[in-house]
Amino acid sequence: MRSAANPWVEIVESSPDWLIVPHILANAFPQDEDVHQLIWEMHAYLEGDAARTLVLLNAGRFRTPEADQLRMDSLAADDGLTLRHAADGIAMSKPEGGLDALGSAVRRDPANAHFLIDAIVSYGPAAIPLIRDIPLEELAPATQVKVVFGLESLKHIARPTP
Repeated sequence: MRSAANPWVEIVESSPDWLIVPHILANAFPQDEDVHQLIWEMHAYLEGDAARTLVLLNAGRFRTPEADQLRMDSLAADDGLTLRHAADGIAMSKPEGGLDALGSAVRRDPANAHFLIDAIVSYGPAAIPLIRDIPLEELAPATQVKVVFGLESLKHIARPTP
Protein backbone atom coordinates (compact mmCIF):
# COMPACT_ATOMS: atom_id res chain seq x y z
CA MET A 1 0.00 0.00 0.00
CA ARG A 2 1.54 3.28 -1.09
CA SER A 3 1.07 6.34 1.05
CA ALA A 4 1.93 9.77 -0.30
CA ALA A 5 1.28 11.16 3.18
CA ASN A 6 3.90 8.94 4.80
CA PRO A 7 7.27 8.52 3.06
CA TRP A 8 8.40 5.85 5.54
CA VAL A 9 5.99 3.36 4.01
CA GLU A 10 7.60 3.78 0.60
CA ILE A 11 11.10 3.49 2.08
CA VAL A 12 10.19 0.24 3.82
CA GLU A 13 8.64 -1.09 0.61
CA SER A 14 11.92 -0.59 -1.19
CA SER A 15 14.11 -2.05 1.58
CA PRO A 16 12.70 -4.49 4.17
CA ASP A 17 15.68 -3.69 6.40
CA TRP A 18 13.92 -0.42 7.09
CA LEU A 19 11.26 -2.29 9.07
CA ILE A 20 13.39 -1.45 12.08
CA VAL A 21 12.45 2.23 11.74
CA PRO A 22 8.88 1.90 13.06
CA HIS A 23 10.21 -0.19 15.95
CA ILE A 24 12.76 2.47 16.86
CA LEU A 25 10.10 5.17 16.64
CA ALA A 26 7.66 3.19 18.78
CA ASN A 27 10.30 2.77 21.48
CA ALA A 28 11.52 6.35 21.26
CA PHE A 29 8.07 7.95 21.19
CA PRO A 30 5.67 5.70 23.13
CA GLN A 31 1.99 6.52 22.71
CA ASP A 32 2.73 9.10 19.99
CA GLU A 33 -0.26 9.47 17.64
CA ASP A 34 1.89 9.85 14.52
CA VAL A 35 3.82 6.67 15.34
CA HIS A 36 0.52 4.89 15.97
CA GLN A 37 -0.68 5.95 12.51
CA LEU A 38 2.61 4.80 10.96
CA ILE A 39 2.21 1.39 12.57
CA TRP A 40 -1.24 0.96 11.05
CA GLU A 41 0.11 1.99 7.65
CA MET A 42 2.87 -0.57 8.10
CA HIS A 43 0.25 -3.18 9.09
CA ALA A 44 -1.42 -2.67 5.72
CA TYR A 45 1.98 -2.90 3.98
CA LEU A 46 2.80 -6.09 5.88
CA GLU A 47 -0.45 -7.55 4.55
CA GLY A 48 -1.88 -8.05 8.00
CA ASP A 49 1.18 -9.70 9.60
CA ALA A 50 -0.32 -9.51 13.07
CA ALA A 51 2.81 -10.63 14.95
CA ARG A 52 4.96 -7.80 13.55
CA THR A 53 2.22 -5.25 14.11
CA LEU A 54 1.69 -6.44 17.69
CA VAL A 55 5.41 -6.11 18.40
CA LEU A 56 5.26 -2.48 17.23
CA LEU A 57 2.07 -1.69 19.15
CA ASN A 58 3.46 -3.24 22.31
CA ALA A 59 6.80 -1.45 21.94
CA GLY A 60 4.92 1.85 21.67
CA ARG A 61 2.68 0.92 24.63
CA PHE A 62 -0.40 1.76 22.57
CA ARG A 63 -3.68 1.29 24.40
CA THR A 64 -6.08 2.27 21.64
CA PRO A 65 -9.31 0.51 20.77
CA GLU A 66 -7.81 -0.55 17.41
CA ALA A 67 -4.67 -1.96 19.02
CA ASP A 68 -6.67 -3.78 21.69
CA GLN A 69 -9.04 -5.22 19.08
CA LEU A 70 -6.12 -6.59 17.06
CA ARG A 71 -4.70 -8.09 20.25
CA MET A 72 -7.97 -9.80 21.15
CA ASP A 73 -8.57 -10.98 17.57
CA SER A 74 -5.03 -12.37 17.44
CA LEU A 75 -5.72 -14.68 20.38
CA ALA A 76 -7.26 -16.99 17.78
CA ALA A 77 -3.94 -17.24 15.90
CA ASP A 78 -2.49 -20.64 15.17
CA ASP A 79 1.10 -19.61 15.78
CA GLY A 80 2.52 -19.16 19.24
CA LEU A 81 4.46 -16.01 18.37
CA THR A 82 1.35 -14.04 17.44
CA LEU A 83 -0.52 -15.43 20.43
CA ARG A 84 2.31 -14.46 22.78
CA HIS A 85 2.53 -10.89 21.48
CA ALA A 86 -1.25 -10.55 21.67
CA ALA A 87 -1.28 -11.75 25.29
CA ASP A 88 1.63 -9.48 26.21
CA GLY A 89 -0.23 -6.50 24.78
CA ILE A 90 -3.43 -7.40 26.60
CA ALA A 91 -1.50 -7.71 29.86
CA MET A 92 -0.06 -4.23 29.30
CA SER A 93 -3.27 -2.57 28.15
CA LYS A 94 -5.90 -4.55 30.11
CA PRO A 95 -8.73 -3.63 27.75
CA GLU A 96 -12.34 -4.17 28.64
CA GLY A 97 -13.21 -7.61 27.35
CA GLY A 98 -9.58 -8.71 27.43
CA LEU A 99 -10.01 -11.15 30.30
CA ASP A 100 -13.00 -12.75 28.56
CA ALA A 101 -10.98 -13.02 25.33
CA LEU A 102 -8.10 -14.66 27.21
CA GLY A 103 -10.55 -17.07 28.84
CA SER A 104 -12.00 -18.01 25.46
CA ALA A 105 -8.51 -18.64 24.11
CA VAL A 106 -7.64 -20.93 27.04
CA ARG A 107 -10.91 -22.85 26.71
CA ARG A 108 -10.41 -23.21 22.93
CA ASP A 109 -6.90 -24.66 23.36
CA PRO A 110 -5.68 -25.26 26.93
CA ALA A 111 -2.24 -26.16 25.59
CA ASN A 112 -1.75 -22.44 24.89
CA ALA A 113 -2.15 -21.56 28.56
CA HIS A 114 1.62 -21.09 28.86
CA PHE A 115 1.31 -18.10 26.48
CA LEU A 116 -1.73 -16.71 28.26
CA ILE A 117 -1.37 -17.23 32.00
CA ASP A 118 0.72 -14.11 32.68
CA ALA A 119 -1.81 -11.96 30.85
CA ILE A 120 -4.67 -13.56 32.78
CA VAL A 121 -2.91 -13.03 36.13
CA SER A 122 -2.33 -9.37 35.20
CA TYR A 123 -6.05 -8.79 35.69
CA GLY A 124 -5.61 -9.45 39.41
CA PRO A 125 -8.16 -11.15 41.65
CA ALA A 126 -10.86 -10.83 38.97
CA ALA A 127 -8.99 -13.60 37.12
CA ILE A 128 -9.29 -16.18 39.92
CA PRO A 129 -12.44 -17.91 38.58
CA LEU A 130 -10.90 -18.19 35.13
CA ILE A 131 -7.62 -19.62 36.42
CA ARG A 132 -9.47 -22.13 38.62
CA ASP A 133 -11.22 -23.47 35.51
CA ILE A 134 -8.04 -24.16 33.52
CA PRO A 135 -7.81 -27.95 33.16
CA LEU A 136 -4.38 -28.69 34.65
CA GLU A 137 -4.30 -32.29 33.40
CA GLU A 138 -4.15 -31.01 29.81
CA LEU A 139 -1.05 -28.88 30.46
CA ALA A 140 2.67 -29.51 30.44
CA PRO A 141 4.13 -29.79 33.97
CA ALA A 142 5.90 -26.40 33.80
CA THR A 143 2.66 -24.74 32.72
CA GLN A 144 0.78 -26.48 35.54
CA VAL A 145 3.21 -24.94 38.03
CA LYS A 146 2.75 -21.53 36.43
CA VAL A 147 -1.05 -21.81 36.66
CA VAL A 148 -1.01 -22.98 40.30
CA PHE A 149 1.50 -20.31 41.29
CA GLY A 150 -0.57 -17.63 39.53
CA LEU A 151 -3.73 -18.76 41.30
CA GLU A 152 -2.10 -18.88 44.72
CA SER A 153 -0.53 -15.45 44.20
CA LEU A 154 -3.90 -13.94 43.32
CA LYS A 155 -5.59 -15.61 46.30
CA HIS A 156 -2.93 -14.06 48.53
CA ILE A 157 -3.49 -10.61 46.99
CA ALA A 158 -7.26 -10.98 47.32
CA ARG A 159 -7.13 -11.82 51.04
CA PRO A 160 -8.20 -8.93 53.23
CA THR A 161 -5.49 -7.65 55.52
CA PRO A 162 -6.31 -7.84 59.24
